Amino acid sequence: MAKSSDTDERRQWPRATAATTAVVLARHNAAVSLTIASISLGGARLEGTISVGMGERVQILFDVAGHPVDVSGEVVRVEMIDMATDHIAVRFVDIEPDTKELLRQMVDHSLDAE
Repeated sequence: MAKSSDTDERRQWPRATAATTAVVLARHNAAVSLTIASISLGGARLEGTISVGMGERVQILFDVAGHPVDVSGEVVRVEMIDMATDHIAVRFVDIEPDTKELLRQMVDHSLDAE
């Protein structure tokens, strides 16, 4: 039997690739455009250049099928890939039911397309 990785065991929600642009608002940054590399109902992995720290709250703004999404998150991981690219893992917090449904549609659509 194949042993699953620690990362797979920690995931509560199915994660889908997104390749969608988002505007991220953080305490020490003006609005920054980042790429949502992957997303689930529980959080997202963002790529781009931004200066944030572990535990910092951020606001993520993007569209799903023409509907604006505004979700709050907490930074749970920061990796500097190179001088121009950071990978930021964000756990969503306080998601409104309508927003959760839009995220579910986005994830389901992406998983169906894979």
